[in-house]
Amino acid sequence: MTKQIHLYFNSLLILACFFLACNTEKFRPKPAEIPISQSDVPKQKTVAEEHANEEIGPASLGYDNVDESGNGIYGRMIANSFYDKVEKIKQDADPNLKGTLKIIVCIDQQGIIQMARPDIQKTTMNNLDLQRKVGKVLIDQRFDKDPTAPERQCGLVVVDF
Repeated sequence: MTKQIHLYFNSLLILACFFLACNTEKFRPKPAEIPISQSDVPKQKTVAEEHANEEIGPASLGYDNVDESGNGIYGRMIANSFYDKVEKIKQDADPNLKGTLKIIVCIDQQGIIQMARPDIQKTTMNNLDLQRKVGKVLIDQRFDKDPTAPERQCGLVVVDF
């Protein structure tokens, strides 16, 4: 009787090994090639879509109750070195480029930037190169700390060209 049980379990073991070996990528049939329709071909990005990708921090972070004063975020000011660096960018930029860059920024209680993205509806300076330069300067900056502030506050940083 025990010999029959051993044979039974050995045959089960062999079947299990065979099943596992055949269930690899090498033995799995390939899916049929599906022809690509014209609607599957990626289209050229618009300026608005490209702007949407120019963000810092997770896009899933929403921003409600944005302080639109452009004068800090609910009274919390950004370091003065930001404006000094932006002035240098303005001096190096083409003087014919005019407009306003408005960036939505969300910060935590420590003043660290959690999310930043251009407000494409309110920005009139659409030069992506300058927007990226200002964004690179912005991400290294800190706002004033406020331990009594909400976990996240959002507001606009305004740069006039």
